[in-house]
Amino acid sequence: KLLERTMASLPLDLRVYDLKARDSYVQQVFDAVLTEFAAADGSRRREVITRLAVEAATAIGEGDVHLQLGREDAKWADGAWLAEVARLAGKRSGKTLKLHMAAPSRAAADGVTAAGGDGRMRVNNTLSARLARARQALRAETAEILFAAPLAKDS
Repeated sequence: KLLERTMASLPLDLRVYDLKARDSYVQQVFDAVLTEFAAADGSRRREVITRLAVEAATAIGEGDVHLQLGREDAKWADGAWLAEVARLAGKRSGKTLKLHMAAPSRAAADGVTAAGGDGRMRVNNTLSARLARARQALRAETAEILFAAPLAKDS
């Protein structure tokens, strides 16, 4: 009986091992993304922050939007940059947005947070938040593989 139980649990054990290996690899990739972003030169970093800001402002929808950046990024985020983000977000959403800069925050050091004018709607579009959301999706996919499908013979 012990042998039968051991043999029966073996496929699940292999799947659990596979899940842990995948999770570890995903974490390594995410860590590398954050490290690369932290080391990005000014123009590349500005390009990424701009895209994140456009997405965050578009998600808020319309009206007043308060953008918050990390301290270093807030140094170069001037009126011209805000106007460009507003133009791009408006083009994307088809709505008029009025952007404002909120005080810099450590919470936004790797991206952008945004809030609607009344503060009820908030968007965390930092890289760490995006990666956390992606990690949850990957965990769900991996769990589905773990518990719903047999392991591929070549994996």
